[in-house]
Amino acid sequence: MWGKRELRAHLQERLGVGERQLQRLVAKRAAELPSTTDEALYVRAHENGLRLQNYLTPMQIADVRALVQGRSVAPAPAPTPRTAASRKSTTRSPEFIVDAITVPAGVLSERHFRDATLMAKDVYPLLYAFENSAREFIDGHLVVTYGSDWWDDSKLVSTGVRRTVEISRRAERENRTHGARNARPIYYTTFGDLVSIVESENGRKVFKPPLFPRATWFTELVKSSEHSRNIVAHMNPLSGHDIKRLRIDIADWMNQIKGHLPPTVP
Repeated sequence: MWGKRELRAHLQERLGVGERQLQRLVAKRAAELPSTTDEALYVRAHENGLRLQNYLTPMQIADVRALVQGRSVAPAPAPTPRTAASRKSTTRSPEFIVDAITVPAGVLSERHFRDATLMAKDVYPLLYAFENSAREFIDGHLVVTYGSDWWDDSKLVSTGVRRTVEISRRAERENRTHGARNARPIYYTTFGDLVSIVESENGRKVFKPPLFPRATWFTELVKSSEHSRNIVAHMNPLSGHDIKRLRIDIADWMNQIKGHLPPTVP
């Protein structure tokens, strides 16, 4: 991967300007945003069609996205003919490989290609780790307290949650061409179902200090992250601001549970 020096050089080439003129353009953009000089440089590069994943870390790209999407950004100056010609060649995705499957050039727009790269690196693994660690944590502590058949306790799992999960499990059994999930029912629950279990009559007896700092903590955490989770579930990208907030929520979760893990994972 290239760095900032190469990005500056490629942006100068794209704009057809010298170093001093680029400095003036970047300084003007920094005042418009407002932002640091480096951030303004990256925004300029993004606006002129450079693929930032070739130069920046995922964290830096998220910051640029936050600047572009989360603030009032003045329009970039009209492109020169050279810039327009360069942009024409970058409006569609290049050929790329996903898990040994070749995706032909042009299948995605450049924007969707950039979003897919960012989400695959930063967002999907975070959500996967969050959701499944929550299920393992809740399941493990309920097994310790109530035994491995805690799912059958009506004071832990409501009839509605149990019915919804059973419908999902039945559909999975009937569709044998698709791989099955974990056999334990909790792996068929939604985040809302997990909140229902934690806040149930017998759940509140377990998920209290020191496991959770307060009675409503897990519910607040889920509500904060669930909107982002739903956006991602429908294959839409998150803004840089939302990615930062999701990182904070998941970091809070991991910091809270690391000293209170159940002895085993069922």
